[in-house]
Amino acid sequence: MRLRGLLALAVGMAMAGPPAIGQGPDQPKVQPGPMEPDWSDILQGRYRLRLFDDLANPVKTTVAAVPGLFRKAGPGPVIYTPIIALGLGSTTRGGWYADATDAPAKELWSYTFKNTANDLETGRNLPPPLADGSQTSFDPGVAAFGLWVANDGFEGIVQSEPRRVAAKNPRLARQPYKAMIYPFKDKATGEVIPGSVLIGWEYSTNDDFQDVVCRVDNVTLIESSEGTKATAKSVPARLLFDTDLESDVDDVGAVAVLHALADQGEVTILGMGLSVKHPWSAPCLDALNTYYGRPDLPIGVPKGKAPDSGSKYARSIAEEFPHDPRSAEDAPDVVALYRKLLAAQPDESVVLVSVGFLTNVARLLESPGDETSPSTGVALVRQKVRSWVCMGCGFPNGREWNVFQDAPSSRVALDLWPRPIVFSGFEIGDRIKTGPGLVAAPASSPVRRSYELFNGLADRQSWDQTAVLYAVRGLDGGLDEVWDRHSGGSVEILEDGSNQWRDAPDRGHSYLVRKMPPEEVAKIIATLMVRPPREAAR
Repeated sequence: MRLRGLLALAVGMAMAGPPAIGQGPDQPKVQPGPMEPDWSDILQGRYRLRLFDDLANPVKTTVAAVPGLFRKAGPGPVIYTPIIALGLGSTTRGGWYADATDAPAKELWSYTFKNTANDLETGRNLPPPLADGSQTSFDPGVAAFGLWVANDGFEGIVQSEPRRVAAKNPRLARQPYKAMIYPFKDKATGEVIPGSVLIGWEYSTNDDFQDVVCRVDNVTLIESSEGTKATAKSVPARLLFDTDLESDVDDVGAVAVLHALADQGEVTILGMGLSVKHPWSAPCLDALNTYYGRPDLPIGVPKGKAPDSGSKYARSIAEEFPHDPRSAEDAPDVVALYRKLLAAQPDESVVLVSVGFLTNVARLLESPGDETSPSTGVALVRQKVRSWVCMGCGFPNGREWNVFQDAPSSRVALDLWPRPIVFSGFEIGDRIKTGPGLVAAPASSPVRRSYELFNGLADRQSWDQTAVLYAVRGLDGGLDEVWDRHSGGSVEILEDGSNQWRDAPDRGHSYLVRKMPPEEVAKIIATLMVRPPREAAR
C-alpha cells in the first residue's frame, strides 16, 4: 500500500508500485522516489504546488523548446539556494552560466549531504549544510543565464535547458529534461512570490526530480529556449568587424558572409576596422560594402604603425568597382570610430569579431576617455560588449599569423580584455575549403573577382568566415550541431606570438572544436558567399 502525504515513502517501489506519470509523450515521466518522499508529495505538502498544473516549463512541442533560461527580475543579485537534498550522498554542486556567450559554468556552492524523510518531517538539516566557501548569490547583469547542478557520482553537469543538456551531456542526451520549474508560493497564503521559482532537479536517469530542490530569487523565466533564439534574430546582433583585408582572400569571403547574414536580418553591421596599413585595403573594403548596398558603412583605419603585407587583389577591386572616392588617409582613426560606435549602443549588446591582427583591439583597450565617452577603453568594452569572437591562435597550442604578426598587441589585447572570448583557431578553418562555388556568382561580383585574382577560384581555407558565422549564429547556441566549445580556462600568448591553452585561470575564454564534417560546413559558408546582394545594391 502506498501512503499519500508529505512523508509517503515508496516502500517496495523497486519491486512493484504505482506507474510513473507524465503530462505528455515527449516529456520524461516522473518516477516515484526510491525509498524517498515522492516529488508530487513534496510539492503539494511543502509548497502547495501541483505536479503538472503549476509547472512553468512543460513540454508543449518538443523537449528542445522547453524554457530553461532566466533573466534578473530586478536590481540586486540573483539568489540560488539548495533547500532539499535527496540525491546521492556524494558531493553535489550548483552554479550558473551565461547564455549569451555559452560561457563556462561557474560554481557557486557544494554540499556533501543527504536529507532523510525525518529531516523533511522535522525541518532539521533544511536547507542542507553547504561546504566552506560556498555562496548563493551572483549577478549576471542584464543577459540571459541558465542554472546547473552536478553530482560527483556522475559525469557532466545538468543544465536548466534541455536543449543544452542534449548537446553537452552524452550521458543524458536522450533524456535531457532534468529541471522542473515552478513559481514559488507563500506557504501560508498560497500566493505566488514574484520573482521566485522552485526547481526540482534530476541529475540521474530515474527521473524522481528531487535529487536537489532549489529556490531561486530575483529571476524571471524566459518563455522558451527557441523563443530566445527567435528574439535574438528579430533583434539582430550588433557587430563590429575588424579585418586585415589585404594578404589573404578569406577576409573577402568573411565580408561576403557578413553581408549575406545582414541581408537575412540576422545581424546589424555597426562598422568595420582595418588592422593593416595597405593603401588599397580601405577602398577595396568600401567597394565590397558598396556592392552589397551598404556604401555608408563607416570604415576605420590605423593611424599609427601597422603591418602592410601587400595584396593580390585590393587595388584591382578598388579600381574596377564603384566605391567612395576618398582614400584611406581620409578614413577616421579606427580606435576613435570604435569608441564612438560602442558608446552609442545598449549595454552588453555588441559582438566584436576580429579576423586579422589584434592591433586595434589592444589600442582600443588602452585608450583613455574622450569627448565620446569618459570611460577608458577597458571600461567601455566591459559595459558595451557582449563577447569577442577571434579568428586566431591554434589549439590547444599553436603559433598563428593573426597573433604572432603583432605579438605585443596580441598579449595586451588578451591580458586586458574584460569580457568573454571565443576563438576560432587555425585548425577550424584550415580544412573548410571554399572558393570554386563563386563561379556561380556574376562577373559583377567583387567577391568572385577577388578570388579570381588571388588563386583563380581554386579552393582556399575559410578561416575568417568561420569566425563571422559563429559571431552571428553561434553565441546563442544556433551552431551547436556544427562546432563544440572547449571552455574553462584561458589562452596565454608568449613573447614569440605562440599561444598555449591553460586550464587555469578561467577567464571566460573558449575555443571551437570540430564536430560537423568540414565539407558540410563549407557548404553552409559557400552558400552565404555566393548569395546575391539585396535589391538596394543592384
